[in-house]
Amino acid sequence: MKKVFIHVGLHRTGTTFLQQHVFPKLNANFIHVDAKDINKKLPIGTGINLLSSEYFSGAPLDFKNPNYGATDRFDIADRLKQLYPDAKIILVGREYTSWKDSLYNQYVKSQGYITREHFNEQFDDNYTNFGVYIKYLEKLFGKDKVNILLYEELKINHQKFIDNICKIMCVQNIKVKNVIYNKSLTKGQENILHVLRSITDGMIKKIRFGMEMMNR
Repeated sequence: MKKVFIHVGLHRTGTTFLQQHVFPKLNANFIHVDAKDINKKLPIGTGINLLSSEYFSGAPLDFKNPNYGATDRFDIADRLKQLYPDAKIILVGREYTSWKDSLYNQYVKSQGYITREHFNEQFDDNYTNFGVYIKYLEKLFGKDKVNILLYEELKINHQKFIDNICKIMCVQNIKVKNVIYNKSLTKGQENILHVLRSITDGMIKKIRFGMEMMNR
């Protein structure tokens, strides 16, 4: 008999730790789903299957691509229901303020420095409306099939958090050492990165200007 569990994120809720150190050790067929494959039907084996991608619930930092935004995660949920009608959902939530701070921090680390004010202007606050998203998942899959965990619980006691996942999936408990990934920058590190990137951008502009003058 096939059973399907789908871990839908959210971003910045310990997903890398789960995907690299927890899910592969479970007595289940674990499939780490890339963003480009979120709408594809993936090979499901007999027994327990676990699909995981934070992009199932959207991509909050991809300001230029509306396909993975707050609205489209509902379309993705529809597609998941179509592909895996009897699946059970696992969603890890996080307190709003710290979650948004973490997203801003990740944006600065990976894509470039912008002020918090500019980030807030770009960021779609509809993405943080977890209640509407959870109710939609419950409507699609059934209230008893949507399991909500909290990132704060993972930080307090990672082993208890893992035990809860094992209980949800009805698999044997495993022991895993805690590993912290994508650690947030301190305020000082944010400022240093901003200065370094500003200098680099300025140097590039000067070089381009000099080359243009030489070619005249």
